[in-house]
Parts: sequence; C-alpha cells; structure tokens
Amino acid sequence: MTREVNSEVEQHISQPEGYQEQSYPTSAENEKIRHDAFQHKECQRIYHKLISHAGGMDVVRKGRRLIAKKIATTCFLNSTEPDYEEFKQGVLIANENIKIKRDESY
Repeated sequence: MTREVNSEVEQHISQPEGYQEQSYPTSAENEKIRHDAFQHKECQRIYHKLISHAGGMDVVRKGRRLIAKKIATTCFLNSTEPDYEEFKQGVLIANENIKIKRDESY
C-alpha cells in the first residue's frame, strides 16, 4: 500500500501536467541544420550582400568569410537582417591589424 501511494505521489511531483521535456539537437544535427539552411537562396543572398558591403571577396579574408557564413545562416534561421555596417567595420579592423603585424615583422 505504501509503495502504491509513494509511486503515485512521485508521478505527480516529477512532471507537471502538460509538461514536455524539450530536446535540443546534437552538434552533428545542428551542423546539418545550418548546412541545409545555407543552401537556401535567401541565406546565400544575405551572405553575398555581407561580403559585397564589406568590399568584396578580395577584401574579405577567409576567416571573415566564415564569420559571414555563420552570420548569414543565423539571420536566415531567425528571419532577421544582419548589421552590414558592423560586419564591414570588423573586416576593416581585421585587415588593419594584419597590416600592422606585417609591418612589425619586417
């Protein structure tokens, strides 16, 4: 009798009615979601607009292109527009830092 009562009480305490445990995607699933999202035309448009606003492929280095890809994918998934000017400033600062390091090494 005590066991039955205890198990009944535990059931009511452990999960409120209508409660569903939320499961988050694993990193592999998340990577696939982001990869599939990047294939959409709208996501590609955001990516190319970020790159062109910052000065084009010649100005934006590889590391910043990866950042642009992440920004475009996130904005596409969240249905928002990125801050193009902020990305451009980041590219300019990164390029300036590279020039300074290059000058120091000579």
